[in-house]
Amino acid sequence: MKTELIRQRCAASGLLLALVLAACSPESPSSLVAKGQADLANKDPRAAVVSFKAALQVEPGATATRVLLGRALLEAGDATGAAVELAKALESRADPATVMPVLGRAMIETGQFRRLIDGYATTKLEDKPAEAAFQTMLATAYSAVGDKPRAEAALAVALAAAPDFPDALVLQARILWLAGKLDEAIAMADKVIARDAKFYKAWHVKGEALAAKQTDNAAAEVALVKATEIEKSFVPAQSALVALRMRSGDIDGARRQLKVLQDVAPNSADAAFLAAQFAYFDKDFVKAREGVQQLLRIAPDNPNLLLLGAAIEWKVGSLVIAERMLSTALSVEPNLENARANLAYIYMQFGQPARALAILEPVLKNPKPNAMSLAAAGEASLQMGKPAAAETYYA
Repeated sequence: MKTELIRQRCAASGLLLALVLAACSPESPSSLVAKGQADLANKDPRAAVVSFKAALQVEPGATATRVLLGRALLEAGDATGAAVELAKALESRADPATVMPVLGRAMIETGQFRRLIDGYATTKLEDKPAEAAFQTMLATAYSAVGDKPRAEAALAVALAAAPDFPDALVLQARILWLAGKLDEAIAMADKVIARDAKFYKAWHVKGEALAAKQTDNAAAEVALVKATEIEKSFVPAQSALVALRMRSGDIDGARRQLKVLQDVAPNSADAAFLAAQFAYFDKDFVKAREGVQQLLRIAPDNPNLLLLGAAIEWKVGSLVIAERMLSTALSVEPNLENARANLAYIYMQFGQPARALAILEPVLKNPKPNAMSLAAAGEASLQMGKPAAAETYYA
């Protein structure tokens, strides 16, 4: 009897121990992946990131899970982390058709245009939707570095793979906008919106084109707000709203919008760039410089970063560093008129007015040079003892 009682107690203890161990044991990788996929479907990418990371801790060689983690990081606004994970997945022989469109987008969002071009320009995907998506990202990178012919060629490949691919059509609108063909850009965006009123990227490019017209900021804001209402975590539209409010003089509104961007995408490069820009406006040059330097480690050839970095270095008296940054920006994108004007002023401070005029020459040949470049040319002419030429530029 006593022996039987001991046996029953031991059995009960064993059952209790098993239940405790079951309760404390980690979830299986498959259940964590399923949970992360459900979080992605429910528009909660941050929760998805936690699940996918937990799954990879248990099963670090799961390439498919790493791809999902890259997607989730991108949707959560951490394009830098996404690019790292997706590159690792590609090295582990993940399906390029699954990885490349997402990796391309992550590199675009972090300003890694040259790295995308140099590393993957020759990549061809058999899957037509994936090829259309990737070639659109490649065309975006070419456009960003000012290589219009290759941008148009990549866009043609994308549209050949999928003639009605909305991202490619939106990029067409973007190229029109950047070329100053604003009405055509708006019409192209409206064409995409007519097909799918919830395609937030079309609302975004329409808002950017309207903002560039500078005649109806209210309509531009409506379009950009619409994009963020459809997809709150869409960083480009959130950033464009900050920039629009800054240009409109609504600095408090711009700061509030930056806070929204930081909340929805705290790790985004755009949020960090805009924070550095505000620090520059607030004359906190130490903070602004730190922010730019961190971003330049990720995207050393991003023209906007280099321009802001040069402005900061100029303010703190580091003209040699400012000159180097502006020269790098122009090597990436030669058509940056303000970069040429700023570089001209630096050369004049170095006592090199002839060099200043030389750097301005491409702008001065334009039918309508901007005022900043003309003023710089006037000052350089005065330094060279040519008052008549200076008067012409000033006039």
